[in-house]
Amino acid sequence: MSRLHDYTFTIQGAEVPDWRIFTQGLIAYPLLGGHPIATVDPAGGGYAWRFPQDSLADEFFESLAGTLAALHSIEHSEAIQSGVRFNTPEEARKAFAANIEEIQQSFTIPEKLFVRWNEWLSTDTYWPEHTVLHHGDLHPPHIIVDDNQRVMGLIDWTEAEIADPGKDFVILYALFGQEGLRNLLRRYEKAGGKTWPRMHEHIAEQWAAYPALVAKFALTTGKEADMEMARGMMANWNVD
Repeated sequence: MSRLHDYTFTIQGAEVPDWRIFTQGLIAYPLLGGHPIATVDPAGGGYAWRFPQDSLADEFFESLAGTLAALHSIEHSEAIQSGVRFNTPEEARKAFAANIEEIQQSFTIPEKLFVRWNEWLSTDTYWPEHTVLHHGDLHPPHIIVDDNQRVMGLIDWTEAEIADPGKDFVILYALFGQEGLRNLLRRYEKAGGKTWPRMHEHIAEQWAAYPALVAKFALTTGKEADMEMARGMMANWNVD
C-alpha cells in the first residue's frame, strides 16, 4: 500500500486529500469540494454518471489533462523520501512480465492474449523511458468535479507510485475509446505532459493486458469470487 497519505503535495488547480490524525483511532481528511463525476452503479456494475457520459464538456477533458500533466511533473525526490514506491522504466516493465509468469501458474491464458502481451513486452518502442508519480487507480469515482465539469480534485491514492505514466490513462481509454484518448493526450501534451511516439498504442496494450492485473488481484485476495471473475475476463477479453 502506498504511503502517499504521509506526503503533503499540491496539484495545480486540483485538491488532494489532506490526511490528519483526529484521534488515536481515526485518521481522516476534510471533505473536498465538488462531487465524483460518476459513482459505481451497484445494480448494473457500470457507472452512474453525474452528467451524461456522451455529453461531457471540453472543460472536463481540458482540466483533467491539465491535472494529470501537473501530477506527472511532480518531483520524485520528496515522494520517495515519504515512502512512495519507486520503479525505473525497466523495473515497471519487468514487474508486468513477472506478473504474467505468476498468473500462468493458476490461470489458463488464451493464446491470442498471451502472444499479444509478450509482443508488447518485447517491443521497446511501446515503452516509455521515464516514470512519473501517478495516481494508479484513476477511474470516474475518484475524479472530483464542480457543476461545470471542471476537475477539482482526485481521491483514493492507495495505488499511487512512481512508475509507468500510461497507467493513469488506461481506464479513460476504455471509457472514451481511441479518439477520446487521442484528444486527451493532445491536451495533456499541450499542458506540459511528457509523451512519446507510441504512448497511445502503449496505453491500448495496457488495456489489452488488464485481465492480468485482475488475475493478480484475485491471487492476492484468494477469494473464489475474484478468481472466477478473472477466469471469465481472461476467457472473454476482446483483443481486436
